[in-house]
This record gives sequence, C-alpha cells and structure tokens, in this order.
Amino acid sequence: MKKALAVLLLVALVAIPVFAQGGAEKFPSRQITIVCQASPGGSSDLNCRTIAPGMEQALGVPVVVENRAGAGGGIAMSYCASAPADGYTIAHLPLDIAQVEPAGNSDAVPSDFRFLARVSHHPAAIIVKADSPFQTFEDYIAYAKEHPGEITVGNSGMGAVWHLAACQLEQAAGISLNHIPFEGAGPSITALMGGHIDSICASAAEVRSHVQSGNLRILAVMSDERFPVFPEVPTAKECGIDVSVLCWLAFGVPAGTPDDVFNTLHDALKTSYESEAYQAMLASNGYTPGWMEPEEMQAYAEAEYELYSELIPRVLGYTE
Repeated sequence: MKKALAVLLLVALVAIPVFAQGGAEKFPSRQITIVCQASPGGSSDLNCRTIAPGMEQALGVPVVVENRAGAGGGIAMSYCASAPADGYTIAHLPLDIAQVEPAGNSDAVPSDFRFLARVSHHPAAIIVKADSPFQTFEDYIAYAKEHPGEITVGNSGMGAVWHLAACQLEQAAGISLNHIPFEGAGPSITALMGGHIDSICASAAEVRSHVQSGNLRILAVMSDERFPVFPEVPTAKECGIDVSVLCWLAFGVPAGTPDDVFNTLHDALKTSYESEAYQAMLASNGYTPGWMEPEEMQAYAEAEYELYSELIPRVLGYTE
C-alpha cells in the first residue's frame, strides 16, 4: 500500500510541472489592455474603443481601453515600449510613433514594437467655429500673413501629429501661427467649441458630428484629394498651399512578443476590423479603411520615422 502511494505521489510530482507549463503557455488567460495615447473624445480613442469589443469576442477575455495622454503620445508609447512582451498590453500606434522621438517627447521608436496592422487613415484639417470671421481658407491665410502669430491654433500636443501638420502649413504658406497644445484632439475641439481659441488643426473625421450639427466649419483639408464626407471643402493644394498630411492608425505590441501570441492577436484584430460594427464606425466617421499587414506596416512605419527624423528638427527649428 505504501509503495502504491509512493508511486502515485511520484507521478503527481512529475505531472505538476507539465501541467503548470501547459497552463503558462495558454494565451490569453486574463484581461488585455489597449493603451490609447490620447484623451477620450478624439479619433484615437474612438478607434480603440470600437476595435476592442470585436477583439474581446474573438479572444474570449476582457479587452479594455486605457487612456494615457500627454507629451504628444509619448507617455503612452514609452509605457508600452517597456511593457512585458506577453501580449497583454497592446499599443495604439498612430502616426505619432514616427514623430515622438524626433520631437523629444519619448525614446520610443517604431522598432520598439511589432506592428499587428494598420487599420485606417485620415487627413489633417484647419477647423474654426461656424461663426468665425474666417469664412474661407484664403481668409485665414491672408489674415495670418498680415498678423503674424495672432491666430491661435489648438493641437493634440506639441510635437504630435496635428501640431506638426500646422507647422508644415506655416512653412508651406509662409505664415506664423500661435500654437496651443492640448492633451489630445478631444480637449482641443472642446476649447474651440467654447471660443477659447481661433482654430484647431485636427482630423477632418474627428470633427464630423460638430460640423454636421452646424457648430464647426472646416476651412480646408491637407490631402491630395477632397475628404469624401465633406466634398465641398477644398484641399489646401486647391487653395495654392502645397501641403498634405495623413494620419494613419495602427496597433502593435512590444518587440519580442512571441510569434504564437502575436499571431493570436493579429487574427483577433483582423476579425474585429472586418466586423460590421467596426466598418460602420469607419464609414459613419469618414475614416478611410486601410488594412496593412504586419511586415508591410513595420517597413512603412520605419520609413515614416526616417522622414520625420529629418522633418521635425527642421520644422521645429532645432537640430539634433
């Protein structure tokens, strides 16, 4: 009897590490967090909160969104770059990831991440209140030329995408604006609605509802083609200003994330992207669907980083 018990105990002791190993390899087994680099209310936050439910359904565990705004996206990206590469932290990676390091807002660069995919893109725009004295983009530019530094323009953070877009507009048009930073596009929109600033540079998509309700007006979009939701709005190029800035939206995980975990997340992201709910969000907000697979997106982000590493010091007036 004692011998039989000893044998059973030995079998149990051998089985424990095997069971534990098998349990440790199971992914996912707990909540996954999508870290958004912006405050609630803007395009990044909407993108994260719309993609999360589909991923949650595909993965079978809670997928929650956590906002870590500030430093033009740098706070969230630094946090995610140093997070454990275990798949439980997903970074929302818009164009800002190619800009935060050259702008001095973070040490995070695209190579710190494995990109799961790009999901969308949309153009920068100059937006004013509906009752603004600037009736046209030409009015805006003419006043800025005659009154350098007087027009206030809100953005999503110094060195972030919309600030850089406004800087590129300044250089292309030969004007000077007064840049007012906020912790994300949402707060800048609120400030404009309240009449605290003259204009904002933001996504044409993220002010869609405010434009349709008659509270805001888009003067021009910075793209090669007109924005399909508001086809009556001219491009800056049509108004004689050669500037184009597209913001892309992507997701990624820390570099070093194992292939099996990475592939599971990629498949869940694609399932959510293809869902009726997510596609409806893109359509209703005027975002352009833009799925791009991991390897292509990784190379694309690296190329954008190289571009902004040269552009940002020049636009912001400093050299590295």
